[in-house]
Amino acid sequence: MQIVYSPTGNPDADGVVIKDNVVTHESSTTITAPSALCFQDGVIRVRDKDTGFPTLLYGDSTESFSVLGRVVYGASPDLDDDWYIGETIRLLRGPHTVPK
Repeated sequence: MQIVYSPTGNPDADGVVIKDNVVTHESSTTITAPSALCFQDGVIRVRDKDTGFPTLLYGDSTESFSVLGRVVYGASPDLDDDWYIGETIRLLRGPHTVPK
């Protein structure tokens, strides 16, 4: 299996393999987040890698998503702080890097 990322929502046109040779039987894997930024158009496709089945798909993500760049922080959060996705009560302090 392969994991393919498209920043435009069209993996047939601009899909990039972000993980190759995924073993599918009860396994997990680590992938590197895509570097191509997108706003509400990102799609992940999981497909069969076998050359005999290049057009057969396992599936595309059903909800699009965004890849919005990076945040580099300095003073906050601290090393042992737990920050949760969707949490709105935290503020970043210190040096920041914003997307270009």
